[in-house]
Amino acid sequence: ALFPSYVTNSHFITADVPLTLFILSVILFSIRYLKAPAKKNLLAGAFFSALSLSVKYPGGLTLLLIISVVIYSHRRESKLLVNRLFITVSAFMLCLFLVSPYLFINYDRVFQAVAANAYPVHLGADGLSWSGNLRFYATSYLDSTGILMIPFFFLGVFCILRNEKQFALPVFFGLLYCMVLSKIGLHWERWALPMYTCPLIVSAYGINAAYERSLQLAKRFLFPLWCGVFLIIICKLLVTSTVVAAHFTLQDTRFASFLFTQEKGITEEHTLYEGFTPFYPSNMRDGSVLNAYHTLDKNKKIRYVIVSSGLYDRYLTEKERYKAETEFYDKVFSLPLFRKFAVKEYFSDGAYPFYLNNDFAKGVAFLADYVRDKEQLLTGPTIQIYKYDSPGFLDR
Repeated sequence: ALFPSYVTNSHFITADVPLTLFILSVILFSIRYLKAPAKKNLLAGAFFSALSLSVKYPGGLTLLLIISVVIYSHRRESKLLVNRLFITVSAFMLCLFLVSPYLFINYDRVFQAVAANAYPVHLGADGLSWSGNLRFYATSYLDSTGILMIPFFFLGVFCILRNEKQFALPVFFGLLYCMVLSKIGLHWERWALPMYTCPLIVSAYGINAAYERSLQLAKRFLFPLWCGVFLIIICKLLVTSTVVAAHFTLQDTRFASFLFTQEKGITEEHTLYEGFTPFYPSNMRDGSVLNAYHTLDKNKKIRYVIVSSGLYDRYLTEKERYKAETEFYDKVFSLPLFRKFAVKEYFSDGAYPFYLNNDFAKGVAFLADYVRDKEQLLTGPTIQIYKYDSPGFLDR
């Protein structure tokens, strides 16, 4: 409930949120089966595994988890092992047919959809190797939790492998999920929601192990130290999640800039613009403003140019790959800036002490401004409106 990525994607209602819930349910019933290998736990796990696959195809990896758990539980009982594997696969296929019959009825379209969506290229979300994708997901997690969770994660790994190693398969499933999805050419932060189940569960185990150990030891300072660290972790997650939720109540820069264009008489007919801007707020339009210049806006008499960080950041992070777009953006940025709409930044320059340059301090400062007057705050991409006077580089 406090993890920022889950809060963000719950607002967007992405498919990865229910997928994470179903995968957690598979993990739960896998652990229960390891404790008590009853059929009801197996059937429940197969049902949620089918639900996982019906939401997103990578959810089918959960079936491998259940099969692995069954093999581990009955590795010395060959007849029972075969019986339980048959029950697992049969229950999974039956549940999958019940929750998503079109996967079977229109199987040809399923294969076509998989092939169509297996593209390895997407602006701003490609270009990383397998290790690069792993690093991306790990960095995204650490940005949300902070470094204080790292010692508890490794403590949790140590304690689980030493004391609860029979549960390692389901607990570390998120790691397997991460390694498999990192082989895909693209990377999206929302894809990592099921992956985060592993470090969160393991870190929680580590925090509990540290708590119990601090109570057992005679040194009096350990328990207060544990309380202090735990409080810092909770405050960091709480502040970050609150900031995320608060941003959804603010006026978006694209709407604020649209009102500004109406006020100043800036019309679409005389504007060169790209996606994620006031005249096209929800998508990429035709790519960069350079593409629009040569296609959708090529016959316009241009008086203004509007660009968005929602697009130009994707190009400028790979300048060598997008040289033409980078050069064009440099020319646009050299024009007179008419108006800029951006999210307020906190403690970003060198005038502030170094200890304020962190997400927690910035989050507290934002919430203070939010309480005082949220109408002055904006959310969304940075929108920059430039005035263009002919003759110039846009004249054909």
